[in-house]
Amino acid sequence: DQAPAMVIFGTDNVAEVVARAEAKGASFIEPYDSPANIPLVYIGDPDGNVIGFAQDGPMWGNTEELEVLGIETTPE
Repeated sequence: DQAPAMVIFGTDNVAEVVARAEAKGASFIEPYDSPANIPLVYIGDPDGNVIGFAQDGPMWGNTEELEVLGIETTPE
């Protein structure tokens, strides 16, 4: 099943986020195999909410990783 909406937060340590989620009883933790090799994990709670955590990924302005994903960048 897919969540109706999801947010992805940036973090400098995905492994720490995963450890905290496991300690708090997350209903699932699913790593995503990013084409740009960006550590990304989806974490679910018992209510069906899903939150993503990406480690310094393209959402934060790394245009080289955007290009690997096939996303064109536009100059400001």
